Amino acid sequence: MCHYASGRIHLEKQNQITLEWSGAYARFHATIMETLIVEKADQKHRYMHAVPLEALDASEVARKPGQPMEDVFTAHARGLRQSWFGPCSIER
Repeated sequence: MCHYASGRIHLEKQNQITLEWSGAYARFHATIMETLIVEKADQKHRYMHAVPLEALDASEVARKPGQPMEDVFTAHARGLRQSWFGPCSIER
């Protein structure tokens, strides 16, 4: 799966590149994405990795039998909202 690129560039230190590949079978689609950083990750990169992981952990804790799925989204959104990523635009 390719996305448009406006031209070739030379990667420099601290550049990020996201690779995405996917497959489809019997109308099911799966994609795998990987974001790589040239050289070493700095503190901001580490933070951008840690925040979504914590939000995902919170959503897994909220996922309980009999509870509405909205609770899962709310737990995830709360984790992102408390970071510098800002408010979630689709939150109620």
